[in-house]
Amino acid sequence: MSGNNFSSAITLPLAFQATQVQASPPTPASGDELIGKELCFRFIVAQLLATGGMGKVYAAHDLHYARRCAIKVSNGTRDARLVREGRIALHLQHIPGVVRTYDTNYIDGKVPFIAIEYVDGETLRQLLIRKKTLPPAQALRIAHQLAVTLGLVHQAGVVHRDLSPANVLVQESGDVKVIDFGLAHVAGEEPLTSPNTVLGTPGYMSPEQRKTHYRIGPQMDVYALGMVLFRMLAGRAAVDALDAIAAHEERRNHIRTSLDRLLEPVAEVIARATHPDPDRRIATMDAFAMALARAHDGPWLSEVAPVLAARLQISRMRRRLVWLAVIAAAFVAIFGGARLRGRARTFTATEERRHEVQEVKRANAAPPANSATHIWEDEP
Repeated sequence: MSGNNFSSAITLPLAFQATQVQASPPTPASGDELIGKELCFRFIVAQLLATGGMGKVYAAHDLHYARRCAIKVSNGTRDARLVREGRIALHLQHIPGVVRTYDTNYIDGKVPFIAIEYVDGETLRQLLIRKKTLPPAQALRIAHQLAVTLGLVHQAGVVHRDLSPANVLVQESGDVKVIDFGLAHVAGEEPLTSPNTVLGTPGYMSPEQRKTHYRIGPQMDVYALGMVLFRMLAGRAAVDALDAIAAHEERRNHIRTSLDRLLEPVAEVIARATHPDPDRRIATMDAFAMALARAHDGPWLSEVAPVLAARLQISRMRRRLVWLAVIAAAFVAIFGGARLRGRARTFTATEERRHEVQEVKRANAAPPANSATHIWEDEP
């Protein structure tokens, strides 16, 4: 491997950049000098997969592990951001729902590239272009998986800041992976752009991201996930309309009227997640996941979110046990107390009767008060 590896000089990683990269069909080797080239004595570039403003993405073969992979190459205009993305991706590769990063390096010591996991599937954006909307069970399953993954990302000190359907890969199994950490914020790290720069995808970035000098936090990703879920259930036009509404109550009404009445609990979760005020929004991804689970709790919850279904079942069992204990304590307090009071009354009556009997006995056993005088007078 080349000595130009940049992952050792920094502490964080990268994933597949899908926000600026639009999928395109494979192209022949002619016209692209990287096709067929060996990179760092490890990766052989096979074909072009996608191009975009940040660079190109290629299908490749990893000689070390005999596996397919994808190579993301900078176009030379944003090398620093690609290097930083590579660091972030390596920092997050222990998270199952994030596309794995195999290597970060340079081509001929000049152009940075990232080698990442090759995922069979398509972006959520491509899936929604084909299907317009998704069945509620599928949409909620995807949203739940994203909430769990992004919760782990936040625990690692990273805020994605650009979650959108284009940055979610849907595998053939139906599971999803988060990609594109090019705009991510790392706690304690200086940003690459000025505070006046607006970053994100229109329709999915939070209201505070459109302002200058905004506060960065997990609530930004909560807002984006709420919008992604709304897009999966209601369609693109409903998202565009919601994005143009500023007042929370109007937004809430729009969300409710855009969804089926059976999804009213889910609509309420989306309204809370997309509140314009970040301080009144659902605070964490864990809270988002639990709110979703409670909103669509039912016979099919175990299929959508089996872990949360088990947690809710345990929670329900604990609540039932608590209520049974309360009822039992109340039963003992009411009926047990009455029985004790009855026993107390019986005991009191018995004691009183016993006392009366003893008084009678003492009265009968005692001689008359003048008996001694009477005897004395009868003596001669």
